[in-house]
Amino acid sequence: MTHTFYQNYYHIVWSTKERKPTIPDEYKSRIFEYLGGSLKTLDCIPIQIGGMSDHIHMLAGIPPQHAVSEVIRDIKISSNR
Repeated sequence: MTHTFYQNYYHIVWSTKERKPTIPDEYKSRIFEYLGGSLKTLDCIPIQIGGMSDHIHMLAGIPPQHAVSEVIRDIKISSNR
């Protein structure tokens, strides 16, 4: 009997438009929690999410059945709303 083990971690970084500091400090924790929830909705594992007022870092486990580009696209689309 064979068993498959995977461990795909991705460090994803994206910035605000023109690197302008548009993420207010009082909303950062809510934004990071929202991003973590969005990852969980996509069956991914949020490990660490953080950032500054002009960019966001995210360390996530993305299962191999999901295309990384599609997960990132969906996360970025939902975070813009």
